[in-house]
Amino acid sequence: MKVLFVHEYSDNVAGQEVSLLDRLEGLGARGIQCEVLLPGEGEFADRLRQAGVPVRKAQLYRVESRLRPLPYMRTVAAIAGHLAAGRFDLVHCSGIYPHQYCLPAARALGRPTVVHINTSAYTRYCYNSNMLRRANLTITVSDKVRTTVLEHADVRPWRVVTLYDGIQQERLDEPFDRDALRAELKIPKGHKVVGQLASLIPRKGFDTFVEAAGIVAARYPKATFLIMGRGDDPNFEGALHRRVEKLGLGSRTRFVGFKPNYARYIDLLDISVLASRAEGLPRILVESQMLGKPVVGTAVDGIME
Repeated sequence: MKVLFVHEYSDNVAGQEVSLLDRLEGLGARGIQCEVLLPGEGEFADRLRQAGVPVRKAQLYRVESRLRPLPYMRTVAAIAGHLAAGRFDLVHCSGIYPHQYCLPAARALGRPTVVHINTSAYTRYCYNSNMLRRANLTITVSDKVRTTVLEHADVRPWRVVTLYDGIQQERLDEPFDRDALRAELKIPKGHKVVGQLASLIPRKGFDTFVEAAGIVAARYPKATFLIMGRGDDPNFEGALHRRVEKLGLGSRTRFVGFKPNYARYIDLLDISVLASRAEGLPRILVESQMLGKPVVGTAVDGIME
């Protein structure tokens, strides 16, 4: 079998991309040929090639206006061309949005489509406008996401299945010097480290984490707080920095940005936190548990599972 994976991001490596890398490696080990179609070059494209996964490129445009359909039509034609040239048996859409242009291309060539949904944050409009009900199969990363899909989309229940993401232990078994990392981050001796590692976006609840840090700091003087992640909104990150300073946590909070070798930062933590407002399957909490860390999360969606 040969599968074309379609993913809308070339330059971002977060939980969804790491899960896709694991998925591709696992399928490849089982003799399934996989290639990934991306909109361009970037960090994720590089990571795929390093893993030995062939990368194809095409401009990926959704329907933005019925008055300007040509970019969308070109995208459909390009995907159909890749499907035919590569003789793919199946199209896998990473998230709901690629299905909008993958479905007509796949149907024109008689190929089935699978949609892999990683979050509970989609709306009824997202499901319907991207024609989820016409997918051959929808995979959800948690039972909560499956329930949300069935509540908001006109999809037959037997066409929606939960498949939890597998996580490779090898990605987490990275040797490092914990004392050296503590020294690099200037964490005082005897301090416990409480941190949140996620994409630096509002939905992940970093503002809630900061407010909670203020409460904890007042009761536990020997606590240092770690914030790791990358976002695309400098105003949001700036607001977090200002709030940290206003709470008097400037000397006790470390903003470390994005780190591709993030396992060592999980292992540095004494408590791993995820304050998300919506979450499909919290990979970071699963990884934290695999490394023996206690976790604290908001009582939403896949975090409960």
